[in-house]
Amino acid sequence: MKRILPLAVLALAACAGSGPPPDGPNARTVFTNSHNVSAAGEGGSDVMTSSASGISATVAMSADSAMRKLAAAYGILHIPATLVDPATGRVGNPHFPARYDLNGEPLSRFVSCGETMTSVRADREQVFFSIISHVKPGAGGTVTVETVVDAVAVDRTSGNSNGVIPCTTTGTLESRIHRFALGIR
Repeated sequence: MKRILPLAVLALAACAGSGPPPDGPNARTVFTNSHNVSAAGEGGSDVMTSSASGISATVAMSADSAMRKLAAAYGILHIPATLVDPATGRVGNPHFPARYDLNGEPLSRFVSCGETMTSVRADREQVFFSIISHVKPGAGGTVTVETVVDAVAVDRTSGNSNGVIPCTTTGTLESRIHRFALGIR
């Protein structure tokens, strides 16, 4: 039976990269952005600003085709694409909960949330992901796709109902999304 947690996590990922765009088709870069992550529990809310890294890739294809392929890639990875907005070029899932594993792989393969005295936190706690890909049309029939994965773990065992721990991405999930959608390794 699925347990409904009294916690709402809102992870807002503004996929604005830093630095110049990559050169040429199939170029791939890593970028960093800052955004707010909010969590509201029974007794209040926590707001923190965090920096998230993402992967940016430029490929030769139309924006419509990139968005369709991204939505399909999310499906392949068993992440429902609850956000598909052609007007803004965004595809993804801003509120994706996971516990223990994703597609049979431990969550620690995708995010690092620190450790407890006995285990790796990402593999033990409830983790709420924000996974957003942003398609930006470019010159000469190219698009730049920026994908950001941000996450927080919720510590349910310490007795602290607002125990929200920020996580950092390993880059694995972004790379897989790009590989399935864009053919980039």
